[in-house]
Amino acid sequence: MTFWQRLTNTFYYVVEDVAHYYYYNYYMGKISEEYFNIELPSYDALHKKVSLAFYNNHFSFISRPLVPNAVDIAGIHIREPNLLPKVTVPYFI
Repeated sequence: MTFWQRLTNTFYYVVEDVAHYYYYNYYMGKISEEYFNIELPSYDALHKKVSLAFYNNHFSFISRPLVPNAVDIAGIHIREPNLLPKVTVPYFI
């Protein structure tokens, strides 16, 4: 890449990063407060606390090493959902 292409690439990366942090996270917080009726920690704080991740991949298609908390769940069949009981959720950190 030329210098100008790298500079343009860096500019777009920084703009996207700033937009994600200040724009998308703001609206995700508003939506979560509206639907969960509690004040949640910031999206960044929640994103750092992920302890288990499900991927819609099958190990025979994409063979690669995964970290222990990554689980391939391709082919899982989900039944009809049942209504959840009403529970008040305490504030968590």
